[in-house]
Amino acid sequence: MKEKDRAWFSKEFTGFFSSLSTKSKTILTLGYKMREKLALFVKSKDFQEIEIFSPIEACNNQIGKELQCFQRYSYYLLIAQSLDLNNPAEQREAAQKRAKCLKERFRFDLAMYIAHCQFQGESVARQRRKNPTLFGSRLLDLIKILLIKKMRFGDDKFANLFLQQTQATKYSDFKKSLLGYLMLNVEDPKGGTFIQKRLTQILVSFQKNHDEDRLNSALILQTCKKIINTLLTNAQSTFFDASTTTPTQANPLISIRLFVKLLLICPAAQTYLESQIAGFIEYYASYPESECQGFVNFVEVLNIALAIYTDTVNYSLLEVKSEQQENNSAIDLKAYRVFVHHQPQ
Repeated sequence: MKEKDRAWFSKEFTGFFSSLSTKSKTILTLGYKMREKLALFVKSKDFQEIEIFSPIEACNNQIGKELQCFQRYSYYLLIAQSLDLNNPAEQREAAQKRAKCLKERFRFDLAMYIAHCQFQGESVARQRRKNPTLFGSRLLDLIKILLIKKMRFGDDKFANLFLQQTQATKYSDFKKSLLGYLMLNVEDPKGGTFIQKRLTQILVSFQKNHDEDRLNSALILQTCKKIINTLLTNAQSTFFDASTTTPTQANPLISIRLFVKLLLICPAAQTYLESQIAGFIEYYASYPESECQGFVNFVEVLNIALAIYTDTVNYSLLEVKSEQQENNSAIDLKAYRVFVHHQPQ
């Protein structure tokens, strides 16, 4: 079944059963037992897994208000489906294809919207292109900030250098070097110190029986997965309230930056990260959006960061200096222009 046909079928299928479960006049003709079974099916995990394949605009009319704000993140739920060995092979393959389609669509929409914003202005861009994020007028500045950090700290260069220096080391030496690589250029001293202490505790004891073994790709992947779990647990403390961050609850933006640095040295860990995000989405879907705004912001920034760092679309900055800026050490985001172009694989 083609992707378009699958999406159409999913939309019609879920729409039909959703309408039956809510329209009492139709339900009365089915009898009480049938109505009860139908209501249970609409609320079941099987129905929700089918519903994920529906186009987002169609899903918004069918699902509860609690799920609507998270339906935009169905990509992550599809990744989790594709990795679940309890699902039939056909379902896993379909979920993988649909997830790829959604990811490509998001990154295409993001690139086109940014290009229009930069050369035609945000007001014109909003009329002509879809903004795939929730950030509105803040989106362009956020991307500029991420790109400035990427350029200033040379993350790609340091990732390649780190891999070269550790490829023939013992696992224990790799763990020590990994900690230094991750914490390099962390700009939040308090939050960074907390995360560094936590990761040190984790890495010292993790896979200790392999400390004398020569480093291999399996150990790298296992270590990255462990760090991902640790960082997500730490970031979770801010998911319910984005405005409260204590020294022991480091800024979740630090975690996003560390996720990116992990994926630069171990791209295979990305699907694991995405499947873990799916678990959080399923958990927070039962809460009103207003109560978990921190999590929504977290996923929005993560989507953008992954698009900038790990995609075939290349984002670059051009700085247009003025005399006023040359005499001012503060960063003027208006002095930067974002350029977007496709990077051949």
